[in-house]
Amino acid sequence: MKKWSVLPTTTFRVEMMLSEGKEWIFVGNTTKTKYEHTGQTPGVTIYYRITATRADMESEPSQTVSVYAPSAQTALRLAA
Repeated sequence: MKKWSVLPTTTFRVEMMLSEGKEWIFVGNTTKTKYEHTGQTPGVTIYYRITATRADMESEPSQTVSVYAPSAQTALRLAA
């Protein structure tokens, strides 16, 4: 496995999949190692994965993580 060092030119693509879904849905891009995804439906499990890009290189998607949003006031925060 190749390890990426985070440089200012690295962009992270955040994708999600709902518990009943089969397709990855684009959430957003960020150059930071933290990302906040708001507005989730309470009681729904969400799966996330991250891909890093820099210049003409793209990483393999990260391992998938799952998050369960317990209440409407919850903001999901992802961090590298």
